[in-house]
Amino acid sequence: MPFCILPKFVDKFKQALTSGRITPEILNTMSSSERRAMFSGLIGEENAKELNLLVERKLLLKHKEQGIIRLIQDTLGLNKEQKEELAKLAKERLLKKQERIFNPKEEEKMLEELASDIFSKKYRTGISLEETGKIVELQKKIDESLKALPENVDENSKEAIEYGLNEVYLKKYIEQLKGENKKIPLKEYLMPKNYGKAIINTGGAFKSFLSTLDDSFFGTQGIKQLYDSPVLWTKKLLSSFKKMAQQITAKGNILQGGDDAVMDLIMAKQFAKKNARNGVYRKAGLDIGIKAEEAFPVSLPEKIPLLGRLFKASEVAFNGSAIELRSSYFDKIYDIAKKSGRDVENIDELKALGSLANEMTGRGNLGRFAPLSTEINNLLFSGRFLASIVHFVTAHSLDKAATPLTRSLARKNLLKMIVGTSAIATLSNLIKPGSVEIDPRSSTFAKIKRGDNKYIDITGKVSSLITLMSRLVPTLHNGKWGFWFKNQKGEWRDSTDGKYGADTALDIFENFFEGKTSPLAGLVRDIWNGSDFEGKKITPERTIKKNITPLFLQSANEDNLIGNILSFIGFQSTIYKPFSKKETNKKTVPLRQ
Repeated sequence: MPFCILPKFVDKFKQALTSGRITPEILNTMSSSERRAMFSGLIGEENAKELNLLVERKLLLKHKEQGIIRLIQDTLGLNKEQKEELAKLAKERLLKKQERIFNPKEEEKMLEELASDIFSKKYRTGISLEETGKIVELQKKIDESLKALPENVDENSKEAIEYGLNEVYLKKYIEQLKGENKKIPLKEYLMPKNYGKAIINTGGAFKSFLSTLDDSFFGTQGIKQLYDSPVLWTKKLLSSFKKMAQQITAKGNILQGGDDAVMDLIMAKQFAKKNARNGVYRKAGLDIGIKAEEAFPVSLPEKIPLLGRLFKASEVAFNGSAIELRSSYFDKIYDIAKKSGRDVENIDELKALGSLANEMTGRGNLGRFAPLSTEINNLLFSGRFLASIVHFVTAHSLDKAATPLTRSLARKNLLKMIVGTSAIATLSNLIKPGSVEIDPRSSTFAKIKRGDNKYIDITGKVSSLITLMSRLVPTLHNGKWGFWFKNQKGEWRDSTDGKYGADTALDIFENFFEGKTSPLAGLVRDIWNGSDFEGKKITPERTIKKNITPLFLQSANEDNLIGNILSFIGFQSTIYKPFSKKETNKKTVPLRQ
């Protein structure tokens, strides 16, 4: 793609060309750094590196000078007559020197500098020549192992996994160069320049602490796959237990989380898949190469002696299961797209498929807010997970990137969950009448009642959004229109009746998002309220305990064995307890949602 110089630099650059200061011969003999320095004086430092990359790519052509002539024409955006005049001038100069003996050592140096510039741009980080050599070496192994693979290779074969591991090693090395794995000492966090990062990572640490010691992906982010592909969902659930066991017994410091061999192998198998090897996953924007899911934004808890093993086992099971189900679902709908005659080479079609696969495993698209996804997740709420629920409930009708095919698939996915949850609710109500509420305006909608105040969510939090939507629109109850809702006691209320102390529609909307806040945002909320979500007074001891004790343990002592097993795999038990937020208004609020 041609690189256009800004108008204010064009005249100066043209003068350098016509005066002979810039010629193919001169560019050919300069080092990369010398060319950049010269271009900086002509078109500014910001554009010099970009232009130099184009020059050096042209230098790699078999006919180097001719490549440079074409580059200069494209760069300036000249009209036809000017292009012909410039080409004639350049060719005359080339005739003066028919042959050039290009020093092999100089060419090797130039190639190294070119590679360094290209990699720096590609990975958005400064990379030295030595580091460039390492990248080239790793890339060579990837190319060689990929070339050695048969066309229809078994994705679980030794050869395919070897290729996948080479991809993993390069990915991890790039992350290292970009400083993504850099550990900041505690004393540096206390420096003013790191206050922002310290707050963000503290929020992430709280979230990771609460998410650990269970295998909750399958009952929350992954539950949509239960209704779409129950056999695959069950297979991956059983496989996740094996992942946890492997990580607990992994090599490395026994007092901490262990090495990364288990997760590396999981990632390698994804990279070894055909759709990964041919670049389909990348073009589709499928999230299989991400560092972590929203539930585990940081890995600090794995440093805790002994408990670190259990934390990392949960992290590996969650992240590994997510990317496995994500890629498997994508492969499924990609094949559907091909069989239905869709143009799977079209980038828009691929991105729509990738977006649907991400959403079906808990990673919705944040649009323009995507660059702030880490900050949103750590400081406010699980943005991608909430976005995935919104897209799921609306069948991607609000997704501008969706295609007719993906909207059709999304409608089928929603229908499958409706049919599945309805079947479960019907069976449960047959066994124990009234055990599942089927009115979406109720706080316990699509939750199985166990005991007096325990409810199991069978929708992976999808029901909470449906309930919110049902309460914020006028509905009919007992022949009267209003903004009706039903609380946990079974009492019907109209949020617009104006009664003192009663929840308004705005309260309902605000309470929904308050219940979705991150641990850190929840702490701020509780401090402002003067009490926590249970109505209890805020104390340092209670605050610390609430934000570092895994959610599974917080509810384990209030549930029986079956409830704890279901909670362990993500079918969260919501325990409602009454408290008085206002003297005139009794509320019941979930301990765990």
